[in-house]
Amino acid sequence: TSSHTHTRIHTCSSVKTEKKDRQKTMSDQTATETAQPMDQVAPAHQDEEGDGPVKLFLGQVPRSYTEEQVRQLFQFTPVLEVKMITDKITGNSKGCCFVMVPSREEAEQCIQNLHESTTLEGLSNSLQCKYADGELERLEHKLFVGMIPDTCSEQDLRSLFSNYGTVREVFIHTWPSGQPKGAAFVKMGSRRAAEAAINALNGQYRMRDPPSCWWSSLPRRRSPLPRCR
Repeated sequence: TSSHTHTRIHTCSSVKTEKKDRQKTMSDQTATETAQPMDQVAPAHQDEEGDGPVKLFLGQVPRSYTEEQVRQLFQFTPVLEVKMITDKITGNSKGCCFVMVPSREEAEQCIQNLHESTTLEGLSNSLQCKYADGELERLEHKLFVGMIPDTCSEQDLRSLFSNYGTVREVFIHTWPSGQPKGAAFVKMGSRRAAEAAINALNGQYRMRDPPSCWWSSLPRRRSPLPRCR
């Protein structure tokens, strides 16, 4: 098969990928191997799994509040841990804390029910309930997908990645002119689904282009992941 009619997919669990690493990965690929239709080697669907406990930030809390009083605000969901944020010198409360809840679903429920829902006694600003810094990014399970042809659509990527779990979002990078850049971000529903997609697709599948975008598996040794930062 000629090299100009096939493009190998690359996935990476980081947003940024060094250009030189992508070039190295491309140079390692061979264009003489025969591709098999994807439906002959369809990957097994991966069951979704939870992301584990989720950390929330709770702000605009009276400095006099104890851990038990904070827990009482979360009567609708279990609280695994409360960590009051205190001044390093005085040890006094700073009027905020971290709250650990069992799952993302319960975290969303907490944010919906508590964020700016009330103003606690002695304060002038409403209660703040948000994901702790970095927590939402951890839960997004975002993959970088490179080496995709211009004809590939969001639905094409959704159809492929849904074989490994829930696909939350697909974003195809384009130039200001609207021309695709040949890369995309795909957010999966769980870490297990994201890892399954990387293991199955990275350096393993090709797109045929044009006129349609479809997938095939390559009978070759798995290529290593490109480095990500």
